[in-house]
Amino acid sequence: MKYISALIILVIILFITTRDSDELWRDGNYVVAWIDSDLFLAYGEPEEAFYGLVDSVGAVGFNKDYVVVKNVDPVSVEVSFYIIDKAKQKSNQGINFSQTAAVIGPLSGIEFNSLIIELNLPSFTVEF
Repeated sequence: MKYISALIILVIILFITTRDSDELWRDGNYVVAWIDSDLFLAYGEPEEAFYGLVDSVGAVGFNKDYVVVKNVDPVSVEVSFYIIDKAKQKSNQGINFSQTAAVIGPLSGIEFNSLIIELNLPSFTVEF
């Protein structure tokens, strides 16, 4: 019995350590995922292809109108911010499709803070 328990634990540890991607957060068709230790925000229909919107995600927040992203450059550790307009993203599908048409940014902290009240932006609710 001891050997079976040890084997089960070993299989679980191997499964966890060999994974190279996963989903960490989701709001409808928006997902924060990681692949090979890089966190990114992507958009797409479940069971279909997703496309990246923002790399190096440090935090995310959302409300019914917007998704906000804090981006932390892995090399310079410089922080910037992005705003994704959900209505623009949804209407952007089709023949004149552009992955980033609904993305505002990169924004500095000052630029982002000036839009918080104007656009009624959400707070960051999840940090990575």
